[in-house]
Amino acid sequence: MLFRSNWKSKYSSVDQLSNGLFKIVSQGKCGLANAKGKVLLSPSFDFIGNFYEGLAVAKRNGKYGFVNGAGNISIPCKYDYADDFGGGSATVRKDDVTFKINSAGVCIQNCPNN
Repeated sequence: MLFRSNWKSKYSSVDQLSNGLFKIVSQGKCGLANAKGKVLLSPSFDFIGNFYEGLAVAKRNGKYGFVNGAGNISIPCKYDYADDFGGGSATVRKDDVTFKINSAGVCIQNCPNN
């Protein structure tokens, strides 16, 4: 694969994710690229996890959110903790309150009082 063979000139690390995308790392920051090497999400995240149910946990500036396979931030990085999606929901924590959200970022269980 051409992309993987040329990655060393641009990125310190390239790891294939579960959905055929690649996590790229440059200067300690993570981003996303497709198999042809097109950058979908510039390396600006501290962490990007694997994709589950179309979304991957992403961490930026100490907060967690979710990105999708198109390289868009689907759920903003505003949580103190976030777990992978499974069964249509993900467990997140904000301000010491742990609750579940759906793929649109809407609280569906144990919602905190606003």
